Amino acid sequence: MCFLYCLIVEEMSLFVKVLFCVGLFSLWLIFLNLLCPENPFPRGEAPREISVWYHIGMKKFYKSTDQIENVRENCRSIRCPKCGKVEVLRRHGYRTGYINNKRVIRCWRLYCDPRGGGCGHTPSLRLCGVLRGRSFSGKVLGLFIEALVMGYSMQSAWDYCKCASSLRTGYRTYHWLRHNESNIRNALYEFIDVRDMNTDASSFIALLELFKKAFKDYNISAFQLKTQKNFGFP
Repeated sequence: MCFLYCLIVEEMSLFVKVLFCVGLFSLWLIFLNLLCPENPFPRGEAPREISVWYHIGMKKFYKSTDQIENVRENCRSIRCPKCGKVEVLRRHGYRTGYINNKRVIRCWRLYCDPRGGGCGHTPSLRLCGVLRGRSFSGKVLGLFIEALVMGYSMQSAWDYCKCASSLRTGYRTYHWLRHNESNIRNALYEFIDVRDMNTDASSFIALLELFKKAFKDYNISAFQLKTQKNFGFP
C-alpha cells in the first residue's frame, strides 16, 4: 500500500500533491466524525429547542367538549401550569361523577410525565358550569344565589333551584359561600366597582347583587370562563 502511494506521489506535480494530501486528510476527518459523533445523545433523545411562541398557557374551563378535545390533541404544545415546562404533558384519561343525578365526565386530565422531565402534576380540563367537589351544576348554584338575594328562606331557596340533593347540601353550600366571601369579592374587583355595593342589605347579599351586575342572571359559567377560577369553592 505504501509502495503504491509512493509511486503515485512521484508522478504528481507539487500542486497536485497538495490537493491529493488535502483530500486524504478530509476523508480521514469524515471517517473520524462517523466513529465519534459530536452529539452524545442517542437518536431521538437529544433535547429540542423550542421557540417562545410555542409556549401556550393552559386554561381550566372551556365552552365545549370540542375545545377540550382540541387541547388534548395538542397537549404537547402546552406549558404545564405547575412546573412551566413544555412537551411534557400527555393525555391521562378522565374522571366521571354525578351532576344533578346524571353520570357525566366531570373533567379531562393531562399528565406531566416525569420521564420527559415533567413534575408528575395532573392538571384538569373542565366544562364551564362544572363545580369542583359539588354534585350540582353552576346553573343550580346561580338559581340558589338568585333566591337568596330575593329574600327566600334557606329551604325555599333550595327548593327554588330544584336541586336533587338534600337540604343539608343547601346549608353546606351557603356556608361555603360565606366562607369564601372574600375570594368572590376579590374576583369581582376586575369587573365592577365594589363601592357600588348596596349598604341597606347585608354584606353577603349585597356582594351577590354585585355579582348579578357583573355577570347577567348570576351566570356562573360566564364567571368561570372570564376568570378561569372556581366560583366560591377553592
